[in-house]
Amino acid sequence: MKKTVETPANRTMCLQWFMAELQRLQAMTPIRGGLVSSMLLYGEDYISRFARFCVPTLLSVDNREALAGGTRILFYTDAASYQEVWHQTQPLRAAGIDTPIAVLPPEMTAPALKYMALGTVHQVGFYAAGLWGAGYHIGQPDHVYSSRYFANLRRLKQNHPAIGQATVSANLMAAGPDLEVYRLGDGTISIGTDTLGAIAWRHLHDQFRPLIANGHETPDWCPPTGPVIWIGRDKLALYSPHMNIDYAGPQFTVAAPLPTDFTCFATIDVMWPYLCPVTPHQPTLADQMTIVELSGAEKTSQQSPVSAHAFAATLWHIMRFTDDYLDLMRRRSVFPIPTQPDGLEDSVIDARQAAIHSRLMAERQGLALMSIQHRAREMGWRRH
Repeated sequence: MKKTVETPANRTMCLQWFMAELQRLQAMTPIRGGLVSSMLLYGEDYISRFARFCVPTLLSVDNREALAGGTRILFYTDAASYQEVWHQTQPLRAAGIDTPIAVLPPEMTAPALKYMALGTVHQVGFYAAGLWGAGYHIGQPDHVYSSRYFANLRRLKQNHPAIGQATVSANLMAAGPDLEVYRLGDGTISIGTDTLGAIAWRHLHDQFRPLIANGHETPDWCPPTGPVIWIGRDKLALYSPHMNIDYAGPQFTVAAPLPTDFTCFATIDVMWPYLCPVTPHQPTLADQMTIVELSGAEKTSQQSPVSAHAFAATLWHIMRFTDDYLDLMRRRSVFPIPTQPDGLEDSVIDARQAAIHSRLMAERQGLALMSIQHRAREMGWRRH
């Protein structure tokens, strides 16, 4: 059995840092109606991706105009990376984006605690947005944005208090040269949503290929985990219980209850139903809000397919055996790709995904019973 790092001592450490940091941030100037993001950024690999691709797409003309003067990105790094992070965030400050940088305690940057630190940093940004009367956007140093992503987010948030979507990862080494083609003379990268989608599709990370459901006899056979991905005529349709928070409005950041030592380190996508308890609007292809994550060899793929029972066991574990995530799992995120002659029509995708969802629900009772029986054996209430 894999040893967990979510020990009582580590949970307490994350919560204590969270509470102390939130108190420190209270003194900062509010940015009411603005946008707050928080980003964990240290180490050569991630700083390089951030500087080479994330910053240049944040600073495309339309994105820069949408972010300037009303955006605060909280950066958290380690002592060794502070000077480089300061240097690489200078273009953001020059564009009118506020970029406070803080150094995490050394114990929080231990390699084994990467995801606990990531979750704690995401959540401190969410609650800081509430302190300042602002909305929240998840921040990752390996994200690449289409050229009008934030301009369209600014438009959509006028009518949608919550916006979110599932997306995909592209292979960093393969996609990087294709992205460089769209670098302008000022160093920024301006890339249309369809072009960005085409690059990601051409260089889809191996982690995502086993999740494509086309060609499998669903629901008897399923991808090993989520998101479930369908290849449509001009899009990928993704169904996932977790998704990027494109935007959570001030009404949610202000009202969220403070976390405990069991929740403060959970990544923000996992906490969506509890921090923002409404169904998010999911951008359409016409909204032109494409995000691509650039991933390297640190992400590994899983074999596919698996039985519907194994798929259900994995998904219900991810969803904590609650119904809180089901509305997200029913919602389709769309990702633009070039026209696919063999892609499925939307009606076919709807029917096949509905069959998977029905099987997911049908398996729940049996899985719950198995869990009860296993617990009974551990407690000596049932014969082995």
